[in-house]
Amino acid sequence: MGTLDQKVTKNSIDIESIKTDIKTIVEVQKAYIDKNERDHEGIIELIDQDIGLHSEEAKGKVPLPPYLLSTLNFPALCKASVK
Repeated sequence: MGTLDQKVTKNSIDIESIKTDIKTIVEVQKAYIDKNERDHEGIIELIDQDIGLHSEEAKGKVPLPPYLLSTLNFPALCKASVK
């Protein structure tokens, strides 16, 4: 019976180790998901800001300097519509 008890004990230790590893993986994945969501929110905010600038430029309300237009890859059509 001694060997059976040793195997049960070893399996119990292995199971606890696996549980700990799974918890660690879950925590790391959660951290990556949270960071990814924050990054996406930042990107979306930047895109919204650029779209807002593009809209104002197209309406002629806010003329953007040429260096900013080239940085934003703003279409030439919008530059012509402001004139």
